[in-house]
Amino acid sequence: MILYGLVQEQIEKRQRMREALGRELERREWVEWEARRKAAEAAGEDFTEPNPAEKRNGTSQDA
Repeated sequence: MILYGLVQEQIEKRQRMREALGRELERREWVEWEARRKAAEAAGEDFTEPNPAEKRNGTSQDA
């Protein structure tokens, strides 16, 4: 029983680490997208790149 508890604890710890890494990667993706959008806006260019959520789920802003 003690071994089971230790293994379960390690599994949960890894899952929390993966979730944190996933959130950080998603946040970074949004920050980079926003920087590109603002740069295009400042340059007076059209910016048609879909946001990260639209890329993931295949929707568009026009839908």
